[in-house]
Amino acid sequence: MRPVWLDLVMVRERAIDFTGGRFNTRARESHSVIIGPLARTLNALAERMERLIAAQRELTNGISHELRTPLARVRFALENLREPATAAEYNSALASIDQDVTELDELIDMSLTYARLEYSSLQSNLESTSLAAWFDSQITDATLLYADKQLVPQVDVDTSLRVVMDKRLMSYAMRNLLRNASKYAHSRIMVGLSVRHGNVEIYVDDDGAGVPPDQRARIFNAFVRLDRQTGGYGLGLAITQQVLRAHRGRIAVTDPLTLRGARFEMSWPVGTVA
Repeated sequence: MRPVWLDLVMVRERAIDFTGGRFNTRARESHSVIIGPLARTLNALAERMERLIAAQRELTNGISHELRTPLARVRFALENLREPATAAEYNSALASIDQDVTELDELIDMSLTYARLEYSSLQSNLESTSLAAWFDSQITDATLLYADKQLVPQVDVDTSLRVVMDKRLMSYAMRNLLRNASKYAHSRIMVGLSVRHGNVEIYVDDDGAGVPPDQRARIFNAFVRLDRQTGGYGLGLAITQQVLRAHRGRIAVTDPLTLRGARFEMSWPVGTVA
């Protein structure tokens, strides 16, 4: 019984560590058929908690940084409203405040979406969706929004095919890729849809400057922006990656195949997410 007792003491000590917030400790591997699975479960819990705490810290730091600029502009506009020199200056200050409030609202909404994806699953939001119809609606919307760019779709799927996904969040992911492409493309964007080996595969190509190879992994981190002149908060690609992970899929930026700019590829299984 001594080995089992020692294992139990070890598990108890690790549980006390976790209770005290010390999630960097790990339970020792045990060959016991009872204690072994328990130790592995505790370690998995500790790893999950470490990731969640790191994500929360990252989100908090990022939001606090992003809030400073619009709040400073609001404070400046309020000072102008106290003693406006002209009616035009008064209206300009009001318009500035309205724009900054809209910006703050967008930041809060994106931050909450990112947090929800980090802390929860999609089980209750999955639904059977006509893939071709969904894709066509995304292209139609993007064509209207980005009329100054030539949008070229390439579809290679059965129109009757239905896939399981969270339509709202996957639409967000798709819109984000198309919005990014429209920001950086000079004139042309190509969007492809196909199904291979049981996976939905979508790519978005643009003819812009592209993404440097050494920055391709970094751009999926929250609050990372390679170009601060185009606006945004650096949350779009981070949320898109979370959406794909929740669908047991992947997203990556790769070498261009069709156009000379950036190429984003995302894929996820056609069937039910377990």
